[in-house]
Parts: sequence; structure tokens; C-alpha cells
Amino acid sequence: MTVDSSTSEVSHLSRPSLRGLEGMPLLSVVIPTHARSEFLERSLESALLAGPDGSVEVIVVPNGVDSAWKRVAEKYAHDPRLKWRPQAVANVSSARNYGLETASGYYVRFLDDDDYLFPEACRHQLKLAVKADADLCSGAIQVVGMTGKCLSLKAQPTTDDLCVAALGPQRLVQVGAHLFKGSLPFCVEH
Repeated sequence: MTVDSSTSEVSHLSRPSLRGLEGMPLLSVVIPTHARSEFLERSLESALLAGPDGSVEVIVVPNGVDSAWKRVAEKYAHDPRLKWRPQAVANVSSARNYGLETASGYYVRFLDDDDYLFPEACRHQLKLAVKADADLCSGAIQVVGMTGKCLSLKAQPTTDDLCVAALGPQRLVQVGAHLFKGSLPFCVEH
């Protein structure tokens, strides 16, 4: 199991001062889920706390024939920040893409249904991305066992070269570690 990690504290994060953001969340979190409803609530709670001042939308994409997610959806039916987008195809990549089509946040991140975020770390990552007007911001992850014990910390390579960071042998491929600007070509419907 993996979670985003950071030790930095952030007390307040303002929205980017860009035109056209009124009514738009700062962060969209896309969570594909299939047959792991026992972890989904923890994932949702961490995602809902990841946006500063509640400026977050969480898009859950149940995929495949499993319907156990519906019990969790009923519990959160009152929260307008949650969007449920079921699809019949059981494929995590397809589910992520489907959720991405719905995302309206200035930044987008992905979170697996059995993972969770450290909200303070997410807000810090957002603060850094907004300040730098970054297209991509990556962070470290903690690998924890079922008891919550930290098994290891996996950090991103320290480099200013995106190709080395993305393609080098030390790269981190866990999707939850990365934050993407929602206007990137792969985040925009063509």
C-alpha cells in the first residue's frame, strides 16, 4: 500500500490568481475502484481533505461488475464534492481516463482505491505547484503495511531534468505521487 508523504506544514493555500477559475476546484482527485470497497472510504476521506479550503472534487470511477462501492456512495450522497462515474469495463487505465474526462480542477491527481493521501502533504505540493505555475509536481511516497507501519520511503530522483526523472531507473511510477496541471494536452478533451 502506498501513500503520498511529506513533513512540511502548510497553514493556508490561496487559489491561483488566474482568470476563469471561478467555480472551478483547485484540485480534482480521480479514484478508480474495483472490488476493494473495504479501503475506499479511507481513500475518499483523505482525498476530500487534500484540497485547501475544501477546493477539491473527487471523481470515483467504479469499474467492472462489482457493486460493493454503492454502500460507500450512499454514505457520501450528501457531499457535492464527490462524483460517482461507474463504467462497465473493468480496467484501471480506462477508469482513470474516464475520470479525467470529467475532472474540472486546475490540478489533477490520481489515487488508487487502496491508497490514501496525507492531506497536509498534498496541500504543500499544491502550494509549490501553484507558486511555480508547474505543469507537473511529484512527491515521495511511503509504503506501509496493513498495520500502518512504514515499510519504506520512496523519493523522486533529485534532478531538474524531466526526462531523467521520468525515464531514469530511479523513477517513481506510483500515480498518487504526481500532480498534473489540468490543462495539459492529455488532460483536455480533444
